[in-house]
Amino acid sequence: MNKIQFIYIFILFLAIGCSAPYVDPEKMVQNFMKEGNVQGVFVAVVKGDSILYQKSFGFADKESGKVMSAQTCMELGSISKAFTAETIYYLHYQQLLHIDDPVTKYLTEAPAKWSSVTIKHLLSHTSGIQNYLLDSRFKAAEYFGGTKDSTVENFITNVTTDSLLQMFYTLPFEFTPGASWSYSNTGYIILGKIAEKISGKNFFELVREQITSPLGMHHTTANEIASQRGCLATGYFIKDSSLHPSRVLKSNYAFSAGAWASTGNDMINYLKAIHNKTLPSDKGSYDWRNITSNGDHPYSYEGGRFFSTFNGMKIISHGGGTPGFTSSWFYVPDKNISIILLTNRQDYAAIDETAWNILSFFEPALQYPDIEIDGEEEKQFSNKLVKIVQAIKADSTLPNGLYGPLSIFMKTENGKGFWKWYFERGFPEKAYCVDNEIIGKYKAYRFRLPYSDAVEYRLTILVNEKKEIVQMRWW
Repeated sequence: MNKIQFIYIFILFLAIGCSAPYVDPEKMVQNFMKEGNVQGVFVAVVKGDSILYQKSFGFADKESGKVMSAQTCMELGSISKAFTAETIYYLHYQQLLHIDDPVTKYLTEAPAKWSSVTIKHLLSHTSGIQNYLLDSRFKAAEYFGGTKDSTVENFITNVTTDSLLQMFYTLPFEFTPGASWSYSNTGYIILGKIAEKISGKNFFELVREQITSPLGMHHTTANEIASQRGCLATGYFIKDSSLHPSRVLKSNYAFSAGAWASTGNDMINYLKAIHNKTLPSDKGSYDWRNITSNGDHPYSYEGGRFFSTFNGMKIISHGGGTPGFTSSWFYVPDKNISIILLTNRQDYAAIDETAWNILSFFEPALQYPDIEIDGEEEKQFSNKLVKIVQAIKADSTLPNGLYGPLSIFMKTENGKGFWKWYFERGFPEKAYCVDNEIIGKYKAYRFRLPYSDAVEYRLTILVNEKKEIVQMRWW
Protein backbone atom coordinates (compact mmCIF):
# COMPACT_ATOMS: atom_id res chain seq x y z
CA MET A 1 0.00 0.00 0.00
CA ASN A 2 1.46 3.37 -1.01
CA LYS A 3 1.30 6.59 0.98
CA ILE A 4 -1.70 8.00 -0.91
CA GLN A 5 -3.68 4.79 -0.35
CA PHE A 6 -2.82 4.73 3.34
CA ILE A 7 -3.82 8.36 3.93
CA TYR A 8 -7.08 7.92 2.02
CA ILE A 9 -8.07 4.79 3.93
CA PHE A 10 -7.06 6.36 7.27
CA ILE A 11 -9.24 9.43 6.61
CA LEU A 12 -12.05 7.20 5.39
CA PHE A 13 -11.91 5.11 8.56
CA LEU A 14 -12.21 8.25 10.66
CA ALA A 15 -15.15 9.44 8.55
CA ILE A 16 -16.98 6.14 8.91
CA GLY A 17 -16.43 6.16 12.65
CA CYS A 18 -14.97 3.54 14.91
CA SER A 19 -18.39 2.13 15.73
CA ALA A 20 -19.10 1.14 12.09
CA PRO A 21 -18.34 -2.43 10.96
CA TYR A 22 -14.88 -2.46 9.39
CA VAL A 23 -14.90 -5.04 6.58
CA ASP A 24 -11.94 -4.30 4.37
CA PRO A 25 -11.80 -4.99 0.62
CA GLU A 26 -9.46 -7.95 1.04
CA LYS A 27 -11.97 -9.71 3.29
CA MET A 28 -14.78 -8.92 0.84
CA VAL A 29 -12.85 -10.52 -2.01
CA GLN A 30 -11.90 -13.56 0.07
CA ASN A 31 -15.55 -14.13 1.01
CA PHE A 32 -16.60 -13.74 -2.63
CA MET A 33 -13.97 -16.25 -3.77
CA LYS A 34 -14.90 -18.79 -1.12
CA GLU A 35 -18.63 -18.58 -1.77
CA GLY A 36 -18.36 -18.83 -5.57
CA ASN A 37 -15.37 -21.18 -5.89
CA VAL A 38 -13.55 -18.34 -7.67
CA GLN A 39 -9.90 -19.13 -8.39
CA GLY A 40 -8.48 -15.71 -9.24
CA VAL A 41 -9.41 -12.04 -8.90
CA PHE A 42 -7.98 -8.68 -9.87
CA VAL A 43 -9.50 -5.54 -8.36
CA ALA A 44 -8.64 -1.85 -8.63
CA VAL A 45 -10.32 1.29 -7.33
CA VAL A 46 -9.27 4.49 -9.10
CA LYS A 47 -10.21 8.07 -8.19
CA GLY A 48 -9.18 10.57 -10.84
CA ASP A 49 -5.61 9.52 -11.66
CA SER A 50 -4.92 8.00 -8.23
CA ILE A 51 -5.07 4.27 -7.57
CA LEU A 52 -6.74 3.94 -4.17
CA TYR A 53 -6.61 0.16 -4.12
CA GLN A 54 -5.14 -2.51 -6.34
CA LYS A 55 -4.60 -6.17 -5.61
CA SER A 56 -4.53 -9.59 -7.26
CA PHE A 57 -5.79 -12.72 -5.51
CA GLY A 58 -5.54 -16.44 -6.12
CA PHE A 59 -4.56 -18.28 -9.26
CA ALA A 60 -4.49 -17.51 -12.95
CA ASP A 61 -4.17 -21.27 -13.41
CA LYS A 62 -4.79 -23.49 -10.40
CA GLU A 63 -3.34 -26.63 -12.03
CA SER A 64 0.08 -25.08 -12.59
CA GLY A 65 -0.07 -22.83 -9.54
CA LYS A 66 0.42 -19.69 -11.65
CA VAL A 67 -0.73 -16.76 -9.56
CA MET A 68 -2.98 -13.94 -10.68
CA SER A 69 -1.31 -10.57 -11.30
CA ALA A 70 -1.98 -7.15 -12.80
CA GLN A 71 -0.24 -8.43 -15.96
CA THR A 72 -2.57 -11.41 -16.38
CA CYS A 73 -5.08 -11.17 -19.23
CA MET A 74 -8.69 -12.04 -18.53
CA GLU A 75 -11.70 -12.08 -20.83
CA LEU A 76 -13.75 -8.90 -20.41
CA GLY A 77 -16.99 -10.16 -21.92
CA SER A 78 -19.62 -7.47 -22.35
CA ILE A 79 -17.68 -4.72 -20.59
CA SER A 80 -15.99 -4.40 -23.98
CA LYS A 81 -19.29 -3.42 -25.62
CA ALA A 82 -18.20 0.11 -24.70
CA PHE A 83 -15.23 -0.34 -27.08
CA THR A 84 -17.70 -1.08 -29.87
CA ALA A 85 -19.82 1.93 -28.98
CA GLU A 86 -16.78 4.22 -28.82
CA THR A 87 -15.85 3.04 -32.32
CA ILE A 88 -19.34 3.90 -33.58
CA TYR A 89 -19.15 7.33 -31.92
CA TYR A 90 -15.77 7.89 -33.61
CA LEU A 91 -17.28 7.06 -37.02
CA HIS A 92 -20.25 9.31 -36.25
CA TYR A 93 -18.05 12.30 -35.51
CA GLN A 94 -15.98 11.57 -38.59
CA GLN A 95 -19.33 11.90 -40.43
CA LEU A 96 -18.95 8.40 -41.84
CA LEU A 97 -22.29 7.39 -40.31
CA HIS A 98 -25.05 8.90 -38.19
CA ILE A 99 -26.37 7.07 -35.15
CA ASP A 100 -29.97 7.80 -36.22
CA ASP A 101 -29.41 6.11 -39.59
CA PRO A 102 -31.30 2.89 -40.35
CA VAL A 103 -29.19 -0.25 -40.27
CA THR A 104 -30.22 -1.08 -43.83
CA LYS A 105 -28.34 1.98 -45.11
CA TYR A 106 -25.12 0.06 -44.44
CA LEU A 107 -26.28 -3.56 -44.56
CA THR A 108 -28.17 -3.46 -47.84
CA GLU A 109 -28.77 -7.22 -47.86
CA ALA A 110 -30.61 -7.11 -44.51
CA PRO A 111 -34.31 -8.04 -44.50
CA ALA A 112 -36.80 -5.26 -45.21
CA LYS A 113 -38.20 -5.41 -41.67
CA TRP A 114 -34.82 -4.15 -40.41
CA SER A 115 -35.42 -0.78 -42.12
CA SER A 116 -37.06 0.47 -38.90
CA VAL A 117 -33.98 -0.45 -36.82
CA THR A 118 -31.49 2.38 -36.30
CA ILE A 119 -27.90 2.32 -35.09
CA LYS A 120 -29.10 4.05 -31.92
CA HIS A 121 -31.54 1.17 -31.33
CA LEU A 122 -28.58 -1.23 -31.46
CA LEU A 123 -26.52 0.93 -29.09
CA SER A 124 -29.35 1.00 -26.54
CA HIS A 125 -30.67 -2.62 -26.84
CA THR A 126 -34.03 -1.36 -28.07
CA SER A 127 -33.95 -2.86 -31.58
CA GLY A 128 -36.15 -5.83 -30.68
CA ILE A 129 -33.87 -8.22 -32.62
CA GLN A 130 -33.56 -11.41 -30.57
CA ASN A 131 -30.34 -12.15 -28.72
CA TYR A 132 -28.69 -14.84 -30.86
CA LEU A 133 -27.46 -16.73 -27.79
CA LEU A 134 -31.08 -17.81 -27.17
CA ASP A 135 -31.35 -19.57 -30.54
CA SER A 136 -30.25 -23.23 -30.38
CA ARG A 137 -28.60 -22.98 -33.82
CA PHE A 138 -25.82 -20.91 -32.26
CA LYS A 139 -24.84 -23.57 -29.66
CA ALA A 140 -24.51 -21.10 -26.78
CA ALA A 141 -25.70 -23.54 -24.10
CA GLU A 142 -23.10 -26.05 -25.27
CA TYR A 143 -20.37 -23.39 -25.55
CA PHE A 144 -20.94 -22.10 -22.03
CA GLY A 145 -21.62 -25.55 -20.62
CA GLY A 146 -18.44 -27.19 -21.92
CA THR A 147 -20.08 -29.67 -24.32
CA LYS A 148 -17.50 -30.93 -26.80
CA ASP A 149 -19.27 -33.13 -29.33
CA SER A 150 -18.34 -32.86 -33.02
CA THR A 151 -21.40 -30.80 -34.00
CA VAL A 152 -20.60 -28.12 -31.45
CA GLU A 153 -16.87 -28.13 -32.22
CA ASN A 154 -17.48 -27.82 -35.95
CA PHE A 155 -19.87 -24.92 -35.54
CA ILE A 156 -17.65 -22.97 -33.14
CA THR A 157 -14.54 -23.58 -35.25
CA ASN A 158 -16.03 -22.81 -38.64
CA VAL A 159 -18.56 -20.04 -38.01
CA THR A 160 -17.48 -16.61 -39.25
CA THR A 161 -18.79 -13.17 -38.45
CA ASP A 162 -20.19 -13.00 -41.99
CA SER A 163 -22.05 -16.29 -41.57
CA LEU A 164 -23.30 -15.12 -38.15
CA LEU A 165 -24.71 -12.01 -39.79
CA GLN A 166 -26.52 -14.06 -42.43
CA MET A 167 -28.07 -16.19 -39.66
CA PHE A 168 -29.06 -13.02 -37.76
CA TYR A 169 -31.24 -12.00 -40.71
CA THR A 170 -33.55 -14.91 -39.83
CA LEU A 171 -33.90 -14.06 -36.13
CA PRO A 172 -37.33 -12.92 -34.93
CA PHE A 173 -38.20 -9.56 -33.42
CA GLU A 174 -39.16 -9.72 -29.73
CA PHE A 175 -40.99 -6.39 -30.08
CA THR A 176 -41.33 -3.43 -32.44
CA PRO A 177 -38.08 -1.42 -32.51
CA GLY A 178 -38.14 1.19 -29.74
CA ALA A 179 -41.16 -0.33 -27.94
CA SER A 180 -39.17 -1.94 -25.14
CA TRP A 181 -35.67 -3.04 -24.12
CA SER A 182 -33.97 -6.42 -24.28
CA TYR A 183 -30.27 -7.13 -23.95
CA SER A 184 -29.02 -8.23 -27.35
CA ASN A 185 -25.51 -9.41 -28.18
CA THR A 186 -26.83 -9.63 -31.73
CA GLY A 187 -27.08 -5.85 -31.93
CA TYR A 188 -23.48 -5.28 -30.88
CA ILE A 189 -22.15 -7.77 -33.43
CA ILE A 190 -24.16 -5.93 -36.09
CA LEU A 191 -22.52 -2.68 -34.95
CA GLY A 192 -19.08 -4.25 -35.40
CA LYS A 193 -19.93 -5.40 -38.91
CA ILE A 194 -21.20 -1.91 -39.79
CA ALA A 195 -17.94 -0.41 -38.45
CA GLU A 196 -15.91 -2.78 -40.63
CA LYS A 197 -17.96 -2.02 -43.71
CA ILE A 198 -17.68 1.75 -43.31
CA SER A 199 -14.02 1.90 -42.30
CA GLY A 200 -12.73 -0.85 -44.55
CA LYS A 201 -10.71 -2.13 -41.58
CA ASN A 202 -10.79 -5.21 -39.39
CA PHE A 203 -12.86 -4.41 -36.29
CA PHE A 204 -10.12 -5.31 -33.82
CA GLU A 205 -7.57 -3.22 -35.70
CA LEU A 206 -9.96 -0.28 -35.76
CA VAL A 207 -10.52 -0.46 -31.99
CA ARG A 208 -6.79 -0.82 -31.39
CA GLU A 209 -6.09 2.22 -33.56
CA GLN A 210 -8.76 4.48 -32.05
CA ILE A 211 -9.05 3.29 -28.44
CA THR A 212 -6.69 0.78 -26.87
CA SER A 213 -3.34 1.98 -28.27
CA PRO A 214 -3.92 5.70 -27.60
CA LEU A 215 -4.93 4.83 -24.02
CA GLY A 216 -1.82 2.72 -23.39
CA MET A 217 -3.81 -0.54 -23.28
CA HIS A 218 -1.08 -2.44 -25.10
CA HIS A 219 -1.98 -5.92 -23.81
CA THR A 220 -5.69 -5.62 -24.64
CA THR A 221 -6.48 -7.88 -27.58
CA ALA A 222 -8.80 -10.58 -28.89
CA ASN A 223 -9.19 -13.48 -26.45
CA GLU A 224 -7.53 -16.10 -28.63
CA ILE A 225 -4.55 -13.86 -29.32
CA ALA A 226 -4.09 -13.33 -25.58
CA SER A 227 -4.22 -17.11 -25.20
CA GLN A 228 -1.65 -17.65 -27.96
CA ARG A 229 0.69 -15.17 -26.28
CA GLY A 230 0.44 -17.04 -22.99
CA CYS A 231 -1.10 -14.03 -21.26
CA LEU A 232 -4.65 -15.34 -20.79
CA ALA A 233 -5.60 -16.88 -17.46
CA THR A 234 -7.36 -20.22 -17.45
CA GLY A 235 -11.09 -19.67 -17.20
CA TYR A 236 -13.28 -21.99 -15.13
CA PHE A 237 -16.93 -22.99 -15.07
CA ILE A 238 -19.00 -24.94 -12.56
CA LYS A 239 -20.65 -28.20 -13.65
CA ASP A 240 -22.04 -30.87 -11.34
CA SER A 241 -20.62 -28.89 -8.40
CA SER A 242 -17.10 -29.25 -9.80
CA LEU A 243 -14.72 -26.75 -11.36
CA HIS A 244 -13.68 -27.30 -14.99
CA PRO A 245 -11.37 -25.36 -17.36
CA SER A 246 -13.36 -23.49 -20.00
CA ARG A 247 -12.94 -22.87 -23.69
CA VAL A 248 -11.56 -19.56 -24.88
CA LEU A 249 -14.40 -17.36 -26.16
CA LYS A 250 -13.29 -16.75 -29.74
CA SER A 251 -13.69 -13.57 -31.74
CA ASN A 252 -15.44 -15.33 -34.63
CA TYR A 253 -18.28 -16.13 -32.19
CA ALA A 254 -18.51 -13.14 -29.82
CA PHE A 255 -16.79 -10.53 -32.02
CA SER A 256 -17.79 -6.95 -31.14
CA ALA A 257 -20.26 -8.11 -28.49
CA GLY A 258 -17.49 -9.20 -26.10
CA ALA A 259 -14.40 -11.01 -27.43
CA TRP A 260 -11.71 -8.87 -25.79
CA ALA A 261 -9.17 -9.78 -23.11
CA SER A 262 -7.29 -7.26 -21.00
CA THR A 263 -4.96 -6.98 -18.03
CA GLY A 264 -5.61 -5.23 -14.74
CA ASN A 265 -2.99 -2.61 -15.60
CA ASP A 266 -4.60 -1.89 -18.96
CA MET A 267 -8.03 -1.53 -17.36
CA ILE A 268 -6.62 0.96 -14.86
CA ASN A 269 -5.49 3.04 -17.86
CA TYR A 270 -9.01 2.72 -19.27
CA LEU A 271 -10.56 3.96 -16.01
CA LYS A 272 -8.19 6.94 -15.98
CA ALA A 273 -9.22 7.76 -19.55
CA ILE A 274 -12.86 7.73 -18.48
CA HIS A 275 -12.06 10.02 -15.54
CA ASN A 276 -9.97 12.37 -17.70
CA LYS A 277 -12.47 12.37 -20.58
CA THR A 278 -10.05 11.25 -23.28
CA LEU A 279 -12.21 8.64 -25.05
CA PRO A 280 -13.25 9.07 -28.71
CA SER A 281 -16.74 10.08 -27.54
CA ASP A 282 -15.22 12.82 -25.39
CA LYS A 283 -13.16 14.13 -28.30
CA GLY A 284 -16.39 14.24 -30.31
CA SER A 285 -18.16 16.10 -27.48
CA TYR A 286 -20.66 13.31 -26.88
CA ASP A 287 -21.67 13.63 -23.23
CA TRP A 288 -22.66 10.06 -22.41
CA ARG A 289 -22.04 10.64 -18.69
CA ASN A 290 -25.22 12.70 -18.48
CA ILE A 291 -27.53 10.16 -20.10
CA THR A 292 -30.29 9.56 -17.56
CA SER A 293 -32.92 7.46 -19.29
CA ASN A 294 -34.11 5.56 -22.36
CA GLY A 295 -37.59 6.93 -21.72
CA ASP A 296 -39.73 4.46 -19.83
CA HIS A 297 -37.76 1.35 -20.79
CA PRO A 298 -36.87 -1.48 -18.38
CA TYR A 299 -33.24 -0.29 -18.22
CA SER A 300 -31.48 2.97 -19.00
CA TYR A 301 -28.72 1.89 -21.36
CA GLU A 302 -26.66 3.25 -24.20
CA GLY A 303 -23.23 2.67 -25.68
CA GLY A 304 -22.20 -0.34 -23.60
CA ARG A 305 -23.19 1.32 -20.32
CA PHE A 306 -26.07 1.05 -17.86
CA PHE A 307 -27.24 4.27 -16.17
CA SER A 308 -28.88 4.60 -12.77
CA THR A 309 -29.02 6.80 -9.67
CA PHE A 310 -28.20 6.16 -6.02
CA ASN A 311 -28.69 8.77 -3.29
CA GLY A 312 -28.65 11.53 -5.88
CA MET A 313 -25.43 10.26 -7.50
CA LYS A 314 -25.26 9.03 -11.08
CA ILE A 315 -24.07 5.44 -11.38
CA ILE A 316 -22.71 4.11 -14.68
CA SER A 317 -21.86 0.44 -14.91
CA HIS A 318 -21.53 -2.76 -16.89
CA GLY A 319 -20.63 -6.37 -16.30
CA GLY A 320 -19.31 -9.14 -18.48
CA GLY A 321 -19.69 -12.90 -18.51
CA THR A 322 -18.04 -15.53 -20.74
CA PRO A 323 -17.67 -19.32 -20.51
CA GLY A 324 -14.83 -18.88 -18.01
CA PHE A 325 -14.70 -15.27 -16.81
CA THR A 326 -16.75 -12.55 -15.10
CA SER A 327 -16.10 -8.83 -14.86
CA SER A 328 -17.74 -5.83 -13.20
CA TRP A 329 -17.27 -2.07 -13.59
CA PHE A 330 -18.91 0.76 -11.67
CA TYR A 331 -18.27 4.47 -12.20
CA VAL A 332 -19.56 7.40 -10.12
CA PRO A 333 -19.05 10.54 -12.25
CA ASP A 334 -19.93 12.94 -9.42
CA LYS A 335 -17.00 11.55 -7.39
CA ASN A 336 -14.83 10.65 -10.43
CA ILE A 337 -14.22 7.21 -8.91
CA SER A 338 -14.40 3.75 -10.51
CA ILE A 339 -13.86 0.10 -9.71
CA ILE A 340 -12.88 -2.75 -12.00
CA LEU A 341 -13.15 -6.34 -10.80
CA LEU A 342 -12.01 -9.24 -13.03
CA THR A 343 -12.29 -12.97 -12.27
CA ASN A 344 -11.60 -16.25 -14.05
CA ARG A 345 -14.89 -17.88 -13.02
CA GLN A 346 -17.78 -18.25 -15.44
CA ASP A 347 -20.50 -15.57 -15.64
CA TYR A 348 -21.13 -15.16 -11.90
CA ALA A 349 -23.81 -12.60 -10.98
CA ALA A 350 -22.59 -12.12 -7.40
CA ILE A 351 -19.61 -10.13 -8.69
CA ASP A 352 -21.61 -6.89 -8.98
CA GLU A 353 -22.54 -6.86 -5.31
CA THR A 354 -18.91 -7.45 -4.32
CA ALA A 355 -17.69 -4.67 -6.62
CA TRP A 356 -20.31 -2.29 -5.20
CA ASN A 357 -19.34 -3.17 -1.62
CA ILE A 358 -15.65 -2.56 -2.27
CA LEU A 359 -16.39 0.75 -3.99
CA SER A 360 -18.61 1.82 -1.08
CA PHE A 361 -15.70 1.18 1.29
CA PHE A 362 -13.87 4.02 -0.46
CA GLU A 363 -17.00 6.09 -1.11
CA PRO A 364 -19.26 5.70 1.97
CA ALA A 365 -22.19 7.50 0.30
CA LEU A 366 -22.65 4.29 -1.72
CA GLN A 367 -23.19 2.07 1.32
CA TYR A 368 -26.40 0.14 0.83
CA PRO A 369 -28.96 0.74 3.63
CA ASP A 370 -30.02 -2.13 5.90
CA ILE A 371 -32.74 -0.75 8.19
CA GLU A 372 -36.26 -1.73 7.14
CA ILE A 373 -38.76 1.03 6.26
CA ASP A 374 -42.08 -0.04 7.74
CA GLY A 375 -44.46 2.07 5.62
CA GLU A 376 -47.63 0.77 3.95
CA GLU A 377 -46.40 1.50 0.42
CA GLU A 378 -43.06 -0.16 1.15
CA LYS A 379 -44.84 -3.28 2.40
CA GLN A 380 -47.04 -3.43 -0.68
CA PHE A 381 -44.08 -3.26 -3.04
CA SER A 382 -42.14 -5.77 -0.91
CA ASN A 383 -45.00 -8.25 -1.31
CA LYS A 384 -45.28 -7.56 -5.03
CA LEU A 385 -41.54 -8.02 -5.49
CA VAL A 386 -41.70 -11.43 -3.81
CA LYS A 387 -44.55 -12.43 -6.14
CA ILE A 388 -42.51 -11.33 -9.17
CA VAL A 389 -39.49 -13.35 -8.00
CA GLN A 390 -41.62 -16.44 -7.40
CA ALA A 391 -43.25 -16.06 -10.84
CA ILE A 392 -39.78 -15.90 -12.42
CA LYS A 393 -38.79 -19.04 -10.53
CA ALA A 394 -41.92 -20.96 -11.59
CA ASP A 395 -42.00 -19.48 -15.11
CA SER A 396 -45.60 -18.52 -14.39
CA THR A 397 -47.76 -15.45 -15.06
CA LEU A 398 -46.34 -12.25 -13.62
CA PRO A 399 -48.50 -10.18 -11.25
CA ASN A 400 -50.27 -7.07 -12.51
CA GLY A 401 -48.69 -3.68 -12.06
CA LEU A 402 -45.75 -3.81 -14.46
CA TYR A 403 -45.53 -0.90 -16.88
CA GLY A 404 -45.92 -1.85 -20.57
CA PRO A 405 -42.29 -2.06 -21.78
CA LEU A 406 -41.18 -3.88 -18.60
CA SER A 407 -44.07 -6.32 -18.96
CA ILE A 408 -43.01 -6.98 -22.57
CA PHE A 409 -39.40 -7.57 -21.55
CA MET A 410 -40.24 -9.86 -18.64
CA LYS A 411 -42.29 -12.10 -20.92
CA THR A 412 -39.45 -12.62 -23.41
CA GLU A 413 -37.06 -15.53 -23.11
CA ASN A 414 -34.30 -12.99 -22.70
CA GLY A 415 -36.09 -11.29 -19.81
CA LYS A 416 -36.80 -14.57 -18.04
CA GLY A 417 -33.21 -15.70 -18.53
CA PHE A 418 -31.83 -12.39 -17.28
CA TRP A 419 -33.40 -12.85 -13.86
CA LYS A 420 -32.91 -16.60 -13.56
CA TRP A 421 -29.21 -15.91 -14.11
CA TYR A 422 -29.22 -13.31 -11.34
CA PHE A 423 -30.93 -15.68 -8.89
CA GLU A 424 -28.63 -18.62 -9.69
CA ARG A 425 -27.70 -18.94 -5.99
CA GLY A 426 -31.34 -19.48 -5.04
CA PHE A 427 -34.70 -17.69 -5.20
CA PRO A 428 -35.56 -15.65 -2.07
CA GLU A 429 -39.03 -15.81 -0.54
CA LYS A 430 -39.09 -12.51 1.33
CA ALA A 431 -38.07 -8.90 0.80
CA TYR A 432 -37.87 -5.79 2.91
CA CYS A 433 -37.58 -2.18 1.79
CA VAL A 434 -34.59 -0.26 3.15
CA ASP A 435 -34.60 2.98 1.15
CA ASN A 436 -36.55 5.21 -1.21
CA GLU A 437 -35.63 8.15 -3.37
CA ILE A 438 -37.34 10.49 -5.82
CA ILE A 439 -35.64 10.28 -9.23
CA GLY A 440 -37.22 12.73 -11.64
CA LYS A 441 -40.82 11.67 -12.23
CA TYR A 442 -40.27 8.29 -10.55
CA LYS A 443 -39.88 7.00 -7.04
CA ALA A 444 -37.19 4.39 -6.39
CA TYR A 445 -37.57 1.73 -3.70
CA ARG A 446 -34.57 -0.37 -2.64
CA PHE A 447 -34.85 -3.81 -1.11
CA ARG A 448 -32.86 -6.53 0.54
CA LEU A 449 -33.99 -10.07 -0.24
CA PRO A 450 -32.40 -12.64 2.11
CA TYR A 451 -32.07 -16.19 0.82
CA SER A 452 -29.74 -17.79 3.38
CA ASP A 453 -27.21 -16.80 6.01
CA ALA A 454 -24.60 -16.47 3.26
CA VAL A 455 -26.71 -15.07 0.39
CA GLU A 456 -28.73 -11.88 0.25
CA TYR A 457 -29.87 -10.11 -2.90
CA ARG A 458 -30.49 -6.42 -3.54
CA LEU A 459 -33.07 -5.00 -5.90
CA THR A 460 -34.24 -1.52 -6.85
CA ILE A 461 -37.56 -0.76 -8.51
CA LEU A 462 -38.64 2.48 -10.18
CA VAL A 463 -42.35 3.30 -9.85
CA ASN A 464 -44.37 5.82 -11.88
CA GLU A 465 -47.24 8.03 -10.75
CA LYS A 466 -49.71 5.20 -11.43
CA LYS A 467 -47.79 2.93 -9.03
CA GLU A 468 -46.65 0.76 -11.94
CA ILE A 469 -43.16 -0.74 -11.81
CA VAL A 470 -41.18 0.76 -14.69
CA GLN A 471 -37.73 -0.65 -13.93
CA MET A 472 -36.30 -3.44 -11.80
CA ARG A 473 -32.54 -3.76 -11.37
CA TRP A 474 -29.97 -5.26 -9.01
CA TRP A 475 -28.00 -2.12 -8.13
